[in-house]
Amino acid sequence: MHPFTVLLALCFLQQLRFVFTRRESDSENDDASSQMDLPRLTIRSVDSTHIRQSVKSPFTRSWSVDAPKHSNLELQQLVLSLPGRVYVNQTRSSESGKLQQTSLAHIIIQSDSDVFSQIQLETLHHHHSGVRVACDLIHAQNLITIVQLHYPLQLAKIALLAANEFALIGHNVLRNADSVALVTNGGGNLILDLPTSQFSPHSLTLTSIGRGNLNVRAHSIHSNRISLLTTGNGNITFLTHSFHCEHLYASSAANGSTQLATDKLSVSTVEIQSSGAGNVTLSTNSSKKCEYETLSSTSTSTIDTASVACAQGNVIVSGDGVAMINVVDHLRARVLEGGKILYVNRPKQVEGEATYLPTYHTTTLQEWNLDESAPKRRFASEWMVVCLVGVVVVIVRYRNRFAYEPIQN
Repeated sequence: MHPFTVLLALCFLQQLRFVFTRRESDSENDDASSQMDLPRLTIRSVDSTHIRQSVKSPFTRSWSVDAPKHSNLELQQLVLSLPGRVYVNQTRSSESGKLQQTSLAHIIIQSDSDVFSQIQLETLHHHHSGVRVACDLIHAQNLITIVQLHYPLQLAKIALLAANEFALIGHNVLRNADSVALVTNGGGNLILDLPTSQFSPHSLTLTSIGRGNLNVRAHSIHSNRISLLTTGNGNITFLTHSFHCEHLYASSAANGSTQLATDKLSVSTVEIQSSGAGNVTLSTNSSKKCEYETLSSTSTSTIDTASVACAQGNVIVSGDGVAMINVVDHLRARVLEGGKILYVNRPKQVEGEATYLPTYHTTTLQEWNLDESAPKRRFASEWMVVCLVGVVVVIVRYRNRFAYEPIQN
């Protein structure tokens, strides 16, 4: 081939490469410009500079999360990286009526010291529009954060990414009939407290990463799919009076344990995997017969679902762990090492190595002690009974003093 022909071919390839590179850069710039043109959330301060009004009052700052006018942009996720205590609520109060007309949420932060230079607030616009609130300080003096969602705003995801005392999520904060996710990572304690209401998400995913604990207390849960995931030393605790779910999935990949306790359980399929030292326990006082249950243990942990009756079950233990199951019709059991598979209420057919467990006691899960989340109990009827009993005792004891003596003439 002539050298001049080779030179022309190289020049043509170089020009072609330049054209395609330019087109790619133009497309990237167009995407970036289109992203910039999209409506975005904004955060603005709604009070003056933090000034301590007296010696006893704390430093206080507040911000408003706003959406552009005439846009359908919503606040969907909340990312918290704060020490101290965090309260997330939905409000309809008249005090924030002016804010509710122009903003989506109100963030209030209080502290005993001036730490607001360390507070970072930013908006998120990756997959879901959201807000991130962070503080670089590991320990702050009595740092309290209050996030007030303005009705009817509800969140789809809350993530806690720092060690704290606790983050308490109240009533109507999370969306019903939607996919909801709660995540804790970094040693924080995340609490969903709905002791008197029903929560009905389309799907619910609870994820504990690291040392963070995730606690859920609800009167009633209805969902299509619920996933409980632990990948660290943190625990997941699920306490409810009524639990209705089509598909329940639980996974423990480290030392963290998962506990679900309910009075009434209704579930179609159960799948549990354990590859660490953390235990997985499902306990209920009464349950409807589920269709299929799969248990898999590759570690030294214990999987206990003996209080949940299922039509069919498939259990594999490849470590030194223990799996307890309650199967009515057909049980497939396989033990590869020194573990055990125990079953209650003798199934009609058993395949593999499994041992009958003659006695079994349901594990009861006590409520955690949290004064801020516990509903205030009213003692009106109890006090009325005590007062009536006291009146009767006084009348009986001192009845002679109240008797009238006959008048003698």
